Amino acid sequence: IFKMAAKKLINDVDTCVQEAIEGMLMVNNNISVVEGFSGSVLVRNDIEEFKTNHVTLISGGGSGHEPAHAGYIGDGMLSGAVLGHVFASPSVSAVFAAIVTCAGPKGILVIVKNYSGDRLNFGIAVEKAKALGVNAKMLVVEDDCALAPGKGITGGRGVAGTLFAHKAGGAVASDPKSTLEDVYKAACHAATNVGTLGLALRPCIVPGSGVTEDRLTGNKIEVGMGIHGEPGRKRMDLPLEKAADTLADIMLGSIIGSEEESLPARLLLSPGDQVAVMINNLGATPLLEMLIIARRIIQVLRTRGFPVTRAYVGNYMTSLEMAGVSVSVLKVDQVLLSHLDENTTAPAWTRVPDITHRKLDEAIVPYSGPSSTTTKVSGGVPCPQAVQYLKAACEKLISLTDELNKFDGICGDGDCGVVMKAGSSALLANLQTLEESATDAALFCTNVADIISSSMGGTSGALLEICFRAMASHFVGKKESTDLWIAAFAAGVKAIQEYGGAQANMRTMLDAMIPVQEALLVSPQLSSAAAAAIQGAENTKTMSSLAGRANYIDADVMKGTPDPGAWAVAAVFEAFSSV
Repeated sequence: IFKMAAKKLINDVDTCVQEAIEGMLMVNNNISVVEGFSGSVLVRNDIEEFKTNHVTLISGGGSGHEPAHAGYIGDGMLSGAVLGHVFASPSVSAVFAAIVTCAGPKGILVIVKNYSGDRLNFGIAVEKAKALGVNAKMLVVEDDCALAPGKGITGGRGVAGTLFAHKAGGAVASDPKSTLEDVYKAACHAATNVGTLGLALRPCIVPGSGVTEDRLTGNKIEVGMGIHGEPGRKRMDLPLEKAADTLADIMLGSIIGSEEESLPARLLLSPGDQVAVMINNLGATPLLEMLIIARRIIQVLRTRGFPVTRAYVGNYMTSLEMAGVSVSVLKVDQVLLSHLDENTTAPAWTRVPDITHRKLDEAIVPYSGPSSTTTKVSGGVPCPQAVQYLKAACEKLISLTDELNKFDGICGDGDCGVVMKAGSSALLANLQTLEESATDAALFCTNVADIISSSMGGTSGALLEICFRAMASHFVGKKESTDLWIAAFAAGVKAIQEYGGAQANMRTMLDAMIPVQEALLVSPQLSSAAAAAIQGAENTKTMSSLAGRANYIDADVMKGTPDPGAWAVAAVFEAFSSV
């Protein structure tokens, strides 16, 4: 069984929540702890003044879901939050302390996520407070769509959709004219019109557990995993093609129904109903992946006739370092939208724009710069064999994709092969255009530079583009001569040194290019140039890096591994010599 070590940036398991709260207090001067409950109860600083003429709201639960719940304390949202230890419901005494501290004459709404421990501990505290005359109501949110409908009395778990209830109730509570019933109805309206489903690529590790058995080994994922790592609806293999779109469709279908997936609707929508969506990071999912999910969710909802008016993408209710995402769909009307858009000082809530009429084909600003055809450099000699050499070099680089990635994984960020393949593939796709420009070496090099510019990116792409642009400039107005290409290449190498800042023996592609330049001055034979490039690349295996990302890596780690850029240059000249 695969074991995963618990690497945590904590000092002590027993004090991690207390220390996290102290961190919250240091970065947010709008909140305070309640005396005697400094490890569990946080409230807005002005709670005594605020509660005299406003309905108040509190919520809470186990820690480990940050920014929930303390991040939602502020004007327009919660008045207080109760935190338990990691994934553990807070004690009755802590919840009771929060209620009696926050409750004023207008009453208090306690919003609870549907977990047995939370329902019991918050419920007992509410009843104790009522016995003292506190005007309190409790709302249980159960937006999770993972559990099949009608299966027992458990109901859906309370997950990220709970935050819409916080926002709606808090917006109404900000008006001193509102009653407890007004606030309850607003929060309830949000809670009963939202559905959520998440999925995990990797579960989280609870502090103190030491090592966990990862039930999602290999390519397995889990649809519907809970925010405490509870079992979900099903485990399945990560789709090999269009993984993001496929999984987004499964999550969305589980909420609004899908005939294709034979999934019943949990949130009933009619064509034309407007919705807001929340794409919530469960802890360790890159924003890039979150946005790909958001793209698909919005596309499908619109295609099915449900206009998306607001989209919240980010960390709203996490599960430690769980790699995964949850999707919440909220049916909205104009009243609920006004609650979502109401100002709040809660640091974790993001105000987002109205995207109802946002279309991709309209999200384009006209380009007013010069066209690519007006910036071409021309005036060079014919180069009829250039395309043949270029084709051989590109094919060679593509064949080395995995090897270059492997070297770069040790010496850099692991994408050298990918970048070289992208540029090579683009050049091969444009061979006809390059063939047509082979009557002019300056124009040919300019076209190569343009294709590299639009396809490669990264440091390697920029350096090679600089090289070819410098070569293009060198060709302008020059007459044919035996050393013209050698001189042009030297101009390219010089430009790389000037703009990139690297020199020889710094463990870069120059350590293969400079030996080529020197070899060509002795003999114009490409076989000699290739040998010099290969030897130069081999020499980088024992060099300490003084430039690029490799400069941050210990020399002992890289020892025996060539610089991938130099290795690519050597491969290019080896391909040239075989033409």
